[in-house]
Amino acid sequence: MLMSQSKEPSCATEIVAAYIAQELTLDASRIAVDWENARPVVFCSDWQGKNPDPGRETTVRVLWTQRTLYLRLECRYRELYLFSDAEPNGAVTIYGPRCCGSVSSA
Repeated sequence: MLMSQSKEPSCATEIVAAYIAQELTLDASRIAVDWENARPVVFCSDWQGKNPDPGRETTVRVLWTQRTLYLRLECRYRELYLFSDAEPNGAVTIYGPRCCGSVSSA
C-alpha cells in the first residue's frame, strides 16, 4: 500500500504530519482551516487490515508545531467503550467490538 501524493483519502502504511507555524485553537464547532493542509488517511478494516466495513470508517489527519502534535480522528462507531484508567502521561486506549486504538503524548 502506498500513500498518494494528493490530499485525497488513501490507503497508507504511514501518516505524515503537516507542519503549521502557530498553535491551533481547539474548538469542535469551528474546525481550523489548517486541517485542510493535513493529508487524510482513511481506513475501514480491522486492526489486521481485514474485514472492511465502510460503516466503521476512520479518517486520520495529523498536524504539528514546534510544541505540539495534533491528531484529528473522525471515526464511525456502532458501539464505543472508554475506560477511565488512563496512564499517568494521559495516554488513552479506546476499544470497539472490532478495533482498538491508543494515543499517547509520550
